[in-house]
Amino acid sequence: NADNRMLKFLKKIGLGQKAEKIEKKYEKINYALKNLRYSDYYNKKKFLEDLKQNRLNYSDIERFKQDFCLNEKEFESLIINLKYEEYIIREMKRIKALQEVRDFKIPDDIDYYSIKDISNEAILKLIKFKPESISQASRLEGVRPLDMLTLVAYLKNVSRET
Repeated sequence: NADNRMLKFLKKIGLGQKAEKIEKKYEKINYALKNLRYSDYYNKKKFLEDLKQNRLNYSDIERFKQDFCLNEKEFESLIINLKYEEYIIREMKRIKALQEVRDFKIPDDIDYYSIKDISNEAILKLIKFKPESISQASRLEGVRPLDMLTLVAYLKNVSRET
């Protein structure tokens, strides 16, 4: 699905026809996904889950591809989208949560070792670079979004206690 992420770059460098072809591909895929989710015809969840888990037989897959005029590559992209959508949604929620607290200040005297569930690599980077805010800390290499959410939760608890 890297082709989908490259769309804006293709347009910038003058490959509009290639970008248009990719856009049409994803329009077909999104149309199929929408119909798959909201149609009783495919028995919604059962078919969706079976599709994600590769539990469908060849004839069911071929019928689905034929119903939505999907070629093999389009079908593969659809499967990838289905398999990773929960992960992507979860990461987007984490990013949104971090954006809401990006200006949160980090005290100079913070003891990162006393914060449970922050990775050792993140602790070392935070101690070395001494970021002043969550925004600065989140840009450090080796500091994961989950580390930042844990740090924010810790800072909120500390501020409530004082």
